[in-house]
Amino acid sequence: MSAHSLENLWSLPEDILAWFDRGATVDAKPLALVDETVALRRCALYRKAFRGIAVSYPAALLEFDALAAWIRRERATVDVTSAGELDRAIAAGIDPTHIVMHPQASAAPPIRAAVIAGAARFVVGSSQQVAILAEAAEHNQRVVIDATDG
Repeated sequence: MSAHSLENLWSLPEDILAWFDRGATVDAKPLALVDETVALRRCALYRKAFRGIAVSYPAALLEFDALAAWIRRERATVDVTSAGELDRAIAAGIDPTHIVMHPQASAAPPIRAAVIAGAARFVVGSSQQVAILAEAAEHNQRVVIDATDG
């Protein structure tokens, strides 16, 4: 285990921060009017700004055909929180090795479904989720512990 200063971890170079500020003014539209072009531009901006760092996108973006195609083409990682989102990601052609499961509460079915599908990583936040994952897994799984909720 290694420890890092959060100040160094979360601080971004000024030029990257300027990209986000410029993008926010260019894309300033009511949420209902944000289209696929704006979303694609933002996804590409995040990918460029965080080059060399794993960036993942929510499964909700897969509802847009252009975004789903971009995510597949770029081999980007997709975050899912439920069995329905997992099914959407698989149906959209996302490689299971690019899926990260963030299960809600202690729901066993989504965790089991993600194990069966071959999800790359799991973000667990309780001992119940760890137990469900340990029971369902047939081999070692990549696990991240979410310690933000106590």
